[in-house]
Amino acid sequence: MPKFANIRIWILVFLISGSIGSMSCSRERDQSGPVRVGAVLPLTGNLAFLGEAIRNGMELATEEINATARKENRQFLVIYEDSKGNPSDGVSAVRKLIDADKVKYLIINLTSVALASGPILDETNTLGLVLSTHPQILKGRKNLVRIFVSGVQESDLIAEYVRLKEYTSFSILHVNDSYGKGTGDFLGLKLNSLGDVLGIHYYDLIERDFRSALTKIRREDPQVLIVIGYGQEYPTLFRQMAEFLLQPTIISNLSFANVAGQAILKELRLNTAYVAPAFLKVEWRTRESKKFAEKYERRYDRMPDFNAAYGYDNIKLLDKAIREAASDSVKDVNKALRGIKGYQGAIGRIDILENGESITDMRMIEGFGNN
Repeated sequence: MPKFANIRIWILVFLISGSIGSMSCSRERDQSGPVRVGAVLPLTGNLAFLGEAIRNGMELATEEINATARKENRQFLVIYEDSKGNPSDGVSAVRKLIDADKVKYLIINLTSVALASGPILDETNTLGLVLSTHPQILKGRKNLVRIFVSGVQESDLIAEYVRLKEYTSFSILHVNDSYGKGTGDFLGLKLNSLGDVLGIHYYDLIERDFRSALTKIRREDPQVLIVIGYGQEYPTLFRQMAEFLLQPTIISNLSFANVAGQAILKELRLNTAYVAPAFLKVEWRTRESKKFAEKYERRYDRMPDFNAAYGYDNIKLLDKAIREAASDSVKDVNKALRGIKGYQGAIGRIDILENGESITDMRMIEGFGNN
């Protein structure tokens, strides 16, 4: 072989070796870089108040982690995307975060977005933490974990409350989306064993005239009206109820526990009972919950609601699972997350079950807001 050919071969080997070394160094840098987390939240539109609270809690947790980051506790980089409160924009955001931003971990708010994103997370081996109450949100999904209130837990509490109060006739009114329908149908099955579900009615989130549904509910004349919505639509709904002289006991899921729900409870002084995290009542908060609330108020100049607390805990628990797994593997982190029991977080105690469900301290509250 000619001498110059040998030289060319050695140059080629050197270049390839350098390229492989560079790629290896690049991977090492990637592994030692920040933990990249995607967050898909409703940051604009009718449900932006939910996304804002969750984001605030997540940012507070991220700042705390990054302020104390050590070699085994890497910094977090959270990339926020706006779902605008609908599944199509939510799925586009999920795709962008996975394909362009190369995130391995996602935090997703809203049932409709989480349901549409589940197959994508399994397909791409991405771990999703979902803030959704839908009773069946985890069904058939290996890469979804719920660190939030479960619709099953809500329904059990409502059913037990109804049983103790000896109510026997119910009408259900829910928002017309996957969250409202999933929760309404599941709760309807529970209530059927305790009395008569006289009718299940729905409304669009942007609805301004509820009179058609209210006319049907007035004919049904239930002891209890079950309302499942988001809260910001309630002022119009309940004012129109008053016009119809409808005065059933109102029982709701967690929608009365958020900022919008609490505001309308105080304004209209409704006869209500609703499911809420124990966090909602100051006197029920744990030491960790009180510390979080104090930090949040200093940071944002207002008190947090439970959505902010769950946003904070989702980031903190993801950090804990990554450290305990001592790995960036989605499989290892997923497994570590599902083994966490007795965690004392902003929302209170959290137990994450092997099936990806979480149990938090939930109560039935009667009355007019959290004061």
